[in-house]
Amino acid sequence: MSQAIGRRSLFGNLAMPVLRWLLNLRLFSGLGILLGGVITLVGVSWDIQWHVFVGRDRTLTAPHIVMLSGIVIGGVLALMEVLIETNWVKRNSALKQYTTRFAGLFSSSIGSYIAGYGALASGLGFVLDTYWHALYGVDVAIWAPFHLMIFVGMSIMVLGSIYIIASVSRFTGRELDLRSAKIGHSGTVVAIAVFMGFVSILVPPAIDARGSLQIGGLLINFYPFLEALLVSFVFVATKGVLPSRLSATLVMLVYIGEAILFSLIVPPLTNWLLPIEGLHYRQGIGLFSAISIIAVNWPLTPIAIAPLVDACFVWARRLAWTERRRNLILGVISFIACIPVFVLPARDETEILAHAGIVGVTVSLLLGIVGIVIGIRLGHYTGEVMNQK
Repeated sequence: MSQAIGRRSLFGNLAMPVLRWLLNLRLFSGLGILLGGVITLVGVSWDIQWHVFVGRDRTLTAPHIVMLSGIVIGGVLALMEVLIETNWVKRNSALKQYTTRFAGLFSSSIGSYIAGYGALASGLGFVLDTYWHALYGVDVAIWAPFHLMIFVGMSIMVLGSIYIIASVSRFTGRELDLRSAKIGHSGTVVAIAVFMGFVSILVPPAIDARGSLQIGGLLINFYPFLEALLVSFVFVATKGVLPSRLSATLVMLVYIGEAILFSLIVPPLTNWLLPIEGLHYRQGIGLFSAISIIAVNWPLTPIAIAPLVDACFVWARRLAWTERRRNLILGVISFIACIPVFVLPARDETEILAHAGIVGVTVSLLLGIVGIVIGIRLGHYTGEVMNQK
């Protein structure tokens, strides 16, 4: 390796073996961080299943250990990539053009910094959440203070893996072997779907009173804003980093696959853990214990929107639409996300709509349009950044 790192001038100022070492390192760390994200998402699904169907738990339960294992894997791999790339850049200054400098000390891909920060935030959030429960008791709401810190940190960690894997796909597709490019492309699709899975856990709680604002006699719900922001951001960023014709649809197919995976493994895992913990299901759960609570609470509208987004980009290229016209069509498509549709209709959904009335629903939907505008702009920016290094 040291000999390869020392050779130059076969690829501009940089030897081809050197670039291959760098991209192989990023592919390994990016896919490893993604694996950590998948493990964490399984642990989250299992933990939520436990809280909803069983009740309280102690600090180091099996679901918590699975969650923490995924966070540790992601954090360690991100740190490893930063340290190794920094060392390589010190030995070969030509590598600087492929890295991002941080704090004047480190040189690595921007995704490794993002993933490391996300893993650190989740780990700290878990510690603080344990302390919070010790002071104020158990709070199983997803929108509890440190639960949000944990979930957002996990999402950021997976977002970092998208940056890393996408950069490998871009480089190899242009300069190196086709096999690595295909692995990078497939890994990026899976990583975006896993990111979508994490943030889809955060949005549905907005349907209840926690996601509503009462101003006098006006009740405003923030679900349309949050879901429209999420969907428009994810799909526009996806088309920016994966310009293939069916990239958004492929992401949603993996998204569906995640829900199927949870449905197959989480209920049996919960059944297995119950006698070990000496507990039993809450009264009245019955046949509901056979379903994955996460799978039935993910919004369904993104699945319908994805092929429409792909079609929009295809027609935009074919008919030479202006960016403004394309974004307008994307906005209309993304507006579908403002409608809360789940496998099992939520009682809170009906109650909120009834209390909000026509005026409240109208204002909430207008906020959804604001979310779409922000999401499209943020998605374009994110796609551009992912295509840099």
